[in-house]
Amino acid sequence: MTNNSDRREAFVALIAPIGVDLNEVEICLTNQFKLVEYETNRLRLTEIFKDIEHDYDLNIKNEFERYQKLISAGDKLRVDSKRNDIFALYGIHKLTEFSDRDIGDEIPNNIIHIFRQIKRPEEIETLKNTFGRNILFVSCYDSRENRINNLVKKLLKTQRGRSRTDLESEALKIIAIDEDERGHVAGQRVLDCYQHADYVLDCQSKMDLSQSCQRLVEIYFGSPFISPKIDEYCSYHANAAAYRSLDLSRQVGAAIFNQNCEIVSMGCNEVPKAGGGTYWSDDADDRRDYVLGRDSNHQVREDMATDALKRLQPDWLDKKYSDLKPEELAYRAFDAPDSPLKGSMISDVMEYGRMVHAEMNAITDAARSNKTTQGATLYSTTMPCHLCTRLIIAAGIQRVVYVQPYPKSLVHELYNDSVAIDQPHRNDKVRFETLKGVTPNGYKIAFHRSHRRKNKDGTAINWDPKVSSPIFLSHYPYYRNLEIASSLELSFAVMELGKEVDKRKATSKSGKKSIGLN
Repeated sequence: MTNNSDRREAFVALIAPIGVDLNEVEICLTNQFKLVEYETNRLRLTEIFKDIEHDYDLNIKNEFERYQKLISAGDKLRVDSKRNDIFALYGIHKLTEFSDRDIGDEIPNNIIHIFRQIKRPEEIETLKNTFGRNILFVSCYDSRENRINNLVKKLLKTQRGRSRTDLESEALKIIAIDEDERGHVAGQRVLDCYQHADYVLDCQSKMDLSQSCQRLVEIYFGSPFISPKIDEYCSYHANAAAYRSLDLSRQVGAAIFNQNCEIVSMGCNEVPKAGGGTYWSDDADDRRDYVLGRDSNHQVREDMATDALKRLQPDWLDKKYSDLKPEELAYRAFDAPDSPLKGSMISDVMEYGRMVHAEMNAITDAARSNKTTQGATLYSTTMPCHLCTRLIIAAGIQRVVYVQPYPKSLVHELYNDSVAIDQPHRNDKVRFETLKGVTPNGYKIAFHRSHRRKNKDGTAINWDPKVSSPIFLSHYPYYRNLEIASSLELSFAVMELGKEVDKRKATSKSGKKSIGLN
């Protein structure tokens, strides 16, 4: 018989880049969940390599090799299993070892299952499809400088005598691979995961982390007297602006607030129209890109590639390419599955799009309305690109807060003289900061209150953490049968892995045994 208690089990998935001290995060979360009398069950997804047979090289000599080989093994596992979400499937499967989870059995109470940690958007999608409202996605933020220092300390333990410069170089290599393996079809995509977070933990110091974890637990366990912080409120408005966009690539929103926390203007990435502003769906002569049926930036980029390759074709290209039509060459260079330019800097060219970027839209709307942006804060769903940043600087905007990083942005390289990234105390520059706390995704659940805040005599109620319950749970724990389906999918994925390993075994005559799930 299932238990429909309000204090039944819940799930948390951690999204974190390499260099964040996740052991400290887990300890802090565990301590805070204990205050609401919830225990934690930690699910380390990389333990899959202990539970399945494989032929990946995990013989590790030092900490640098450990990171490199685990990342490489993860990439190969996703390819061999033909599942970019295999780590999530494994985490769901591991739940069966914690308790008897057959359909009809009682749902455990007072337990939080923590998935450590997410590296691909497909993993998030699988966990969402399985647990729905019953899971929180929690991103862990620490400054790049702190993450490098944390990595250097770890690397030093197994590489005594190495110079700090060498170790920092290794740390930067690991961080770059972890953030965005764009060149690998099954590589890690941590940067693409941040946008799915419900809450961002501030991990810059133990005090920051403790306060951040405490607030997360109090909010999502129903403390009735926690309201949004300024950055959370303003970021929610920026996110709302994004939904207006019909850009063919993505939706981005921005909102500018003055020093009194009043809205100056809002914007999204959309095509501008004569007379000012951008097209609305109500406009009779809507000429947005979806109407024209083509992304102009993509078209110009192809034209540039065609032109360049045509000029190189007679004397510079290999013979097998010299007879191809320039258009075919451009397709193979940019759009083919094995494109050598996929993820390259030339593929990141962005200035030929017809749409105005969200930040530009907000700034020009403010100018058109005679509203000052001097000393204002701009909130954006995505880190501004270098094209928008020059307008932000020139407009006198003092601070930028964003939710999702943007790997194409060259802000640091081009505007290091005027912009300080992750340096909140630099008042002499425009400060670019990541949003910490409740994200737009988690905003409604976090701050919508349907229960009473006062007693019958009009006095404010007292929130008792020991009898509080998660406010994000669905009415009924419907996910049990979906867990079973995920375990079955994992079995099929491991079978695919076995086939690939058997192929390699047949080639190498290594004599390794068949693959299976232990």
